[in-house]
Amino acid sequence: MTRTRVAMAAAAVAMAAAAVPCTTTAASAVTTVQTVKGALSAPGGMSYAQCPDGTQLIGGGYAGAGTYDSTGEVRDTVDVSAPSADRQGAWGARMHKGTVTAYALCDSDSVPTYAVRGAAASAGSTSYAGCLNSTNLIGGGYAMDPVYGADGTPHDLIEANTPSQYLQNTWAAKAHSGTATAYALCRDYAISE
Repeated sequence: MTRTRVAMAAAAVAMAAAAVPCTTTAASAVTTVQTVKGALSAPGGMSYAQCPDGTQLIGGGYAGAGTYDSTGEVRDTVDVSAPSADRQGAWGARMHKGTVTAYALCDSDSVPTYAVRGAAASAGSTSYAGCLNSTNLIGGGYAMDPVYGADGTPHDLIEANTPSQYLQNTWAAKAHSGTATAYALCRDYAISE
């Protein structure tokens, strides 16, 4: 009976020790990444989230409010969610009819990054955006010119928005019916000191 009590006490001590929260120092909680929120777009307009000076774009996304018909059916698509090749250091987003807010992840400790725009690809084809050999692909996005029916029903979607499985260091985007353009987010190799 004594061995059982000792075993139970040891188990209780081990469980209590596991339940004690780990403490961290203030230095370990410091991050070099910040989230930047763009302005709310006009209906069907672009929103850009621009990284501040001294930081590099390392990713992004969006939050949108699409449009619906009187029965609640969706009548909208997300036409753009990508690093901007025209506004380096910014993430851009656009809904076809609704409003959207772009978000950017910006890192003050990153080596330089830049966006590359691929060629537009027609329905069923894939657009590719490749990084230069001296850089690494760290992400990407797409722009789509979707197909809509006469009644305003979207007949399109992005079927691929991913690193290419066929081409190294390349982002791929593909629309079902319309055209798609891939955007690659590339980062320079880190320089050893």
